[in-house]
Amino acid sequence: MTVRKIKVFVVLIILTAIYSTGLASSNGMKVKINDVDVRFNIYPRIADDKLLIPVRELFEFFGYKVIWNGTDRTALCTKDGKEVLFDVDKGEIRFDGRSEVLDSPFPIIEGRIFTPPRIIEQTLDVKVQWHEDESTVYFWDEENADISVSGSENIVAVGENIIVNITRRYRIEKVNEIIAEADRLYLDNNLVRAVDKYEEVLKHIPVLKIPKNTDML
Repeated sequence: MTVRKIKVFVVLIILTAIYSTGLASSNGMKVKINDVDVRFNIYPRIADDKLLIPVRELFEFFGYKVIWNGTDRTALCTKDGKEVLFDVDKGEIRFDGRSEVLDSPFPIIEGRIFTPPRIIEQTLDVKVQWHEDESTVYFWDEENADISVSGSENIVAVGENIIVNITRRYRIEKVNEIIAEADRLYLDNNLVRAVDKYEEVLKHIPVLKIPKNTDML
């Protein structure tokens, strides 16, 4: 497969995911981060009249790597030397050199750990608001947002579990630089990192265009 075919293939995969699924979840729940619509694979939900937030989706959105340990039933979230550990069975959260034990274990629903909003607020330094009349959970991260609410209204992919409808743009010089790096990785047979780079470009360009001639596929 040529580099051009891989680029078009990545675009098609993302556009298919975008236009085959709305931004609302199957249970009607919606998510907004800094007032921007975001689609998760697994959404927040209400259980026993309490709002619960999926850990992986939120932490990955804010740039954390999430590692699940099936033996210990723990999830370790890491970013820039910071670690947040969720111990499911103990209901314990450890971060910033301290720990807290909840009244009950963290629930696992559809293969995801869920946590109360206050844990998200403490560990990610964001504000969480539940608007029942809108069936929408709002997350506010005014100082360290990964997305910008100004610009185009394009819908683009952000990672494996998230789609967001507005993103910060790169200048064309930066786009070309990333594409060149992706091409080099492809020629070195480093396909995983090459695709990651192509996806990085797709996150930041203002318009995605699919060539009319699809014979290259």
